[in-house]
Amino acid sequence: MTKINLNKIALLSATSLLFSTAAHAQVADTWDIQDAVGVTAQNTGTVTVDTAGGTTAAGIDSANITDGYKNSISAAAVGASASSSFNTFVNDGTTGDTSVLTTAGGLTITAGNTGAVANNSDTVNLGPVIQGGSGNSVSFAGVGSSASTSISVGAAGGSTIDTASFVTGDAITVQSGDGESAPTALTIGDAGGNLADVTVGMGTSLLSSDIAGGQGNSISVAGVGSSASFSISASQADKSSLGTYDVEVGAVTVTSSNAPGTGTTPGVSNTATLFDNPKIDDGNGNAISAAAVGSSASVSVSNTFFQGPSGDAGGTITDGTVSFGDLISASSFNSAAVSNGTDLGGDTGGATIGAGAGSNSSNNSISVASVGSSASASFSVTSYDAASASGVATTAQGITLASTNTGNVLTTAGMLTPSIEGGYNNAISAAAVGASASQSVSHVSLPVN
Repeated sequence: MTKINLNKIALLSATSLLFSTAAHAQVADTWDIQDAVGVTAQNTGTVTVDTAGGTTAAGIDSANITDGYKNSISAAAVGASASSSFNTFVNDGTTGDTSVLTTAGGLTITAGNTGAVANNSDTVNLGPVIQGGSGNSVSFAGVGSSASTSISVGAAGGSTIDTASFVTGDAITVQSGDGESAPTALTIGDAGGNLADVTVGMGTSLLSSDIAGGQGNSISVAGVGSSASFSISASQADKSSLGTYDVEVGAVTVTSSNAPGTGTTPGVSNTATLFDNPKIDDGNGNAISAAAVGSSASVSVSNTFFQGPSGDAGGTITDGTVSFGDLISASSFNSAAVSNGTDLGGDTGGATIGAGAGSNSSNNSISVASVGSSASASFSVTSYDAASASGVATTAQGITLASTNTGNVLTTAGMLTPSIEGGYNNAISAAAVGASASQSVSHVSLPVN
C-alpha cells in the first residue's frame, strides 16, 4: 500500500483564498453570493525556490513541530495555483457559532502554467521532526499547476458549532487542464494545466526524518505536474461537536492534464533526494513520503474524530449530511516523463515503523512512488476514539473516473533494511504506477495511544 497524500503539499504562500473564516466566540457568519464565482491563475514565467541562494548550505535545517493541530513548515515552488475555500474552525471552548455560505451560481476554478518550476532548497542537514499532535506537516514541493476547492469545518477545545452550512446553486468545476489532452497555449478562460518541467532537486539528504507520534502527520517531498482537487472535510476533537453540518453542491467536475516540458529533464522529476533513516516511532495515520506525480484529479469527503487530552472523549456530529445533486467526475491525463530517484535509508540506517517504546502504531506509511496519472474519489470516516465516533450521511447521483497516462514512469529507489516492528496496516513501499483510478468508501477506527 502506497500513500500519496497530495493534500499535504504546502501551497500556502501561493494560494488565493476566496472564502475564509476562522470563527471566534459565538460568531454568526453568513455569506450570500448572488451569482457565479470564477477564480483563474495563469503563469508563463520561470518559478524557482532556492533557500540557500545557490550554495550547498542547508536552507531549511532542523525543522521541528513539537505539538499542535494543522501546523506546517514548507518550501514550495508553484507555477500557478487557483483555489477557493470555505473554512470554519473553532477552538475557543465556546458554543453557538454558526457559519453559512450560499451561492446562487456555481464555482469555476482554473489554473494553468507554461513556465519551468524548480525547488532547489539544498534542504535539510538535520532532519525534520514532528514530535506529536494531529494534521501537522513538513513538506518540500514543486508544483506546475494546481486548482483546488475545499470545504473544511472543525471544532476543538470543547467548542460547539451549532450550524455549518455550504450550499451552491449550480455546478462546481475545478480544472488544471481538461483531463483528456495535453495543454496548449494558455489564455484566460482556458482549461489550464501544466506544460513545463517540474523538478525537485534537494542538495543534501534528509537525515533522520522522524515522526515520534500523533495522528495524521506527514513529512513529504513531492514533485507534481498538474493537480486538481475538490475536498470536503470535518474534524472534531477534545469533546467538541458539530450540531448541524450541511453541505449541498450540484455536479462536481475535476480535471487535470500535464505534458512534457523542454528542459534537460523534461516532465516531473524528484532527484538527488535521500530519506536517510526515516522513522515513524508511534501514532496512527502518519506518513513519510517522496513522490513524483504527473497528473492528479481527486474528489474526497472525509470526517475525522480525534481523541481529547487525558483520555477525554473525542468529537461528535449531531446531524451531518453531504449531498451531491448530480454526477461526480474526476479525469486525469499525463503525457510527461515522471521519475523519482529517492532512496529510503543510507549511511545511518533504513526505514523503520513502530520502533517506539510500547508502540501500537497503525496505518502509518513510509513510501517512495512515481505516478503518471491518478484519478480518485473517496469517502472516509476515521476515528481515533471509537467510543464517540459519529458518521456523516453522504449521497451522490453517480461517479465517473478516468485516468490516462502516455508518459514513461520511473522509480529508482534503494531501500536499506526496511523494518516494521509492530502495529497493523503499516507499510514501507516503493512503487511506479502508470495510470490509477480508484473509488473507495472506508470507516476506520483506531486505538488511542
